[in-house]
Amino acid sequence: MSGAFWSRVRCAGVFVSAGMCGCVRLHAPEPFELGRVPIPVAESAGVFAEASAEISAEPAAELDTTRASVAGADLAAEAAADVDSTTDADDASRDDWTRVRVCSPTDAVRGICVLMPGILGSHSSPTCENRLRGDGWHVVVVAPPLVSAVLRELRADDAQVDLADRGARVGRAVDSIVARAAEMARDRVAALRTSDAALADKPVIFVGESLGALLGVGVVATGRFECDAAIFVAGGGSLLDVAAESSIRRFLFGDLPIDDPEFCRGFVAASRFDSLAAAGRLRGCPVVCVTAAIDIIVPTPSQEALWMALGQPPRYRFDGGHLELFLFAEWNILPAVREVASRATASLPSAP
Repeated sequence: MSGAFWSRVRCAGVFVSAGMCGCVRLHAPEPFELGRVPIPVAESAGVFAEASAEISAEPAAELDTTRASVAGADLAAEAAADVDSTTDADDASRDDWTRVRVCSPTDAVRGICVLMPGILGSHSSPTCENRLRGDGWHVVVVAPPLVSAVLRELRADDAQVDLADRGARVGRAVDSIVARAAEMARDRVAALRTSDAALADKPVIFVGESLGALLGVGVVATGRFECDAAIFVAGGGSLLDVAAESSIRRFLFGDLPIDDPEFCRGFVAASRFDSLAAAGRLRGCPVVCVTAAIDIIVPTPSQEALWMALGQPPRYRFDGGHLELFLFAEWNILPAVREVASRATASLPSAP
């Protein structure tokens, strides 16, 4: 056999060994209780009035909300089955869609999980999705187009716009993406409850992974859908912090001015739902974090900043890095997710 073949075998062995080590490297917090402050629910539909600015004046660049205008009855029927709401594969604007997949449980119904994956979602999210479905959870996967939208704003060729204004445009873009993702989650949760009366007294949990956690803090903090507990896995304290310090910065953003002081000033002034800005709204709420100790993709100091901004909620600590955490989610993420799901179920009052 060729040397290349054995090289691949050795590489696979390294990953398998890492995964086996990973199963004993997730450290649970001391016995804990979920926060007792309910996650806020917005009373006014106008909560996003200031965050609804279009990302671009060009119609082709607008974010589509994947059938958000579908009538309620049709949406309920859609949510009752396994559905993948995306654009057609040949649609040139596919990267601008918030993609949603609704999957039914394979066991007795326990509740609804809104799952927001990261860039590595193809490796980690299916693990959580499939195991949660087996545990009795409807899973609503929401994947917003954060990277493509931010890159479009950063690459806009407009010599008349200074760096502070460019930062503000990106900040408004982030808020718009968060708002749309939250409303997509709200619509699917409502549709599932309409289609199945048994869900009326079942919990809703939120799981955000990496990029999904970075956005997910804002999504949950909007209060656009009822959420009984949330877990943020390797989420960073701010899009700016993560983008500027990540080891994959060059791959995603090249030399774009994401760490320029003027750009940052404009971003911070404009964004209300960037994770670091929104985290304070969830202090004392039933929130749990998973952080990685030697992460260079979502840098560990940024994860620590988010945990601090959330009020130092219960935290699972993983000894390794980002890739290992997510590639072996079965051992490194799922135990924490299942524990939060179990506690969210137990915390609800019993039905009469």
